Amino acid sequence: METRFNFQINPQFNRKDWEEVPVITIFLSDRQTAVRLAKQAARNFKADVRLTVGLNPLQQSGAYFRYDEQ
Repeated sequence: METRFNFQINPQFNRKDWEEVPVITIFLSDRQTAVRLAKQAARNFKADVRLTVGLNPLQQSGAYFRYDEQ
C-alpha cells in the first residue's frame, strides 16, 4: 500500500514562509524511503525540506531536514 508524502523545498538563498513554498507530492511505500529522499534533497539543493504525510500538507505537522545537518 502506498502512502502520500508531501515535500516542500525551501532554498537557503530564498527564505519564504512554508505556506508560500510549493508542495511536491510523491506516493511511496514506506517512510524510510521518504526520509532518505528528503535528506538527499536537502543536501543536493542546499535547502530546508519539510516532509508531511496526508492530504493537507499545510495543516499537518511535519519533519524538517536542513542541508547543513546532513
